[in-house]
Amino acid sequence: MRTSILPWVTCDGSGSPESQGETLHWITTRIKWVMLVSGALTFTMIYAAFSPTQALQSAFGESLEGPVANIVVRNWGALIALVGAMLVYGAFRPAVRPLVLVIAGVSKITFISLVLTSGRQFMSHQAGISIAVDSVMVLLFACYFLGKPHERAVVQEQHRADLPKTSTRGWKP
Repeated sequence: MRTSILPWVTCDGSGSPESQGETLHWITTRIKWVMLVSGALTFTMIYAAFSPTQALQSAFGESLEGPVANIVVRNWGALIALVGAMLVYGAFRPAVRPLVLVIAGVSKITFISLVLTSGRQFMSHQAGISIAVDSVMVLLFACYFLGKPHERAVVQEQHRADLPKTSTRGWKP
């Protein structure tokens, strides 16, 4: 199945290995920017920590009332903002990128799944836009992981090319 991320970028099992490698290389070399944009967009949910009623109204077209709802929505906003902050941090720290991308991806997949299975009525609100944007982010994160083996293979090939040629003359197995 072919998944189109952008008109010129695909993450699929078809096509030549060269074109797949180029596509995945395009993503792996730009993952810092993908994470920065994704993190900044995700961090905007900090709004829910400060204005829970308005955030719910904007995202879902409904609101919850009472002190428990206030605490839960504020906490939800803070946790989503923390995922956004982690994405920004991971953009600058390659060593933690895999962990950050897995956590962010699982968080986004959970939200997408919950809305699509239990809250389709919210798709006409900001939640629908969030589903679309989060889906693209998850696809880019997945393509990054698919591209990592390719990147390692390219580095190993370059490393082998840089090694001095040694003679095997006189060597017997």
